[in-house]
Amino acid sequence: MSTVVTSEHLLQKLRELLTQTSINNLTLKKLTDHCAVSRSTIYRNFPGGMPDLCLALLQQDLEYLLQQQLADWQQMVEFSINFIEHHRVRCLNFYHLLILQNQEIISQDTITKLLELYLAQTLQSQFNYQLLKKHSVEIKFVVGGILYQLKKWFDSQLKLAAVDVIESMNCGLSLLEDTLIMEH
Repeated sequence: MSTVVTSEHLLQKLRELLTQTSINNLTLKKLTDHCAVSRSTIYRNFPGGMPDLCLALLQQDLEYLLQQQLADWQQMVEFSINFIEHHRVRCLNFYHLLILQNQEIISQDTITKLLELYLAQTLQSQFNYQLLKKHSVEIKFVVGGILYQLKKWFDSQLKLAAVDVIESMNCGLSLLEDTLIMEH
């Protein structure tokens, strides 16, 4: 009797590996050994190999974040930072794995989408889509600041105080909101 290995099973096994202390240079071989599957099983479920696995795991974590009924950007930032602190080892390992896979740009796109979603939903009564589109450069600037703060935090092995990270991430948004309000 053979067991069908699902994509979800492989993602769960990757998540397990990432919770172990100091996973340096996580390879597909380490994952196949941990899952007790062949490389072809991994590629059958994730044709791009480790990069596809990382993207899928990131997508799951982002979906979890978006499912939280958070009222505003401040709550989303606080929830995200607390999630990272609670899953410290996994998040640090995942961060290093993303860097090894040259996938930092995904974070920029993801944070931009989250920020635009927040602005579109919570400020809908005050701002319209064209105004957000007009200020795409400012949005990218704020996202760059957020990414800088996150990178600085992760590069310090999450040693910076979470409250300081939260404050600096919200600072850029306050400036963007002020700009949008003044123009509106």
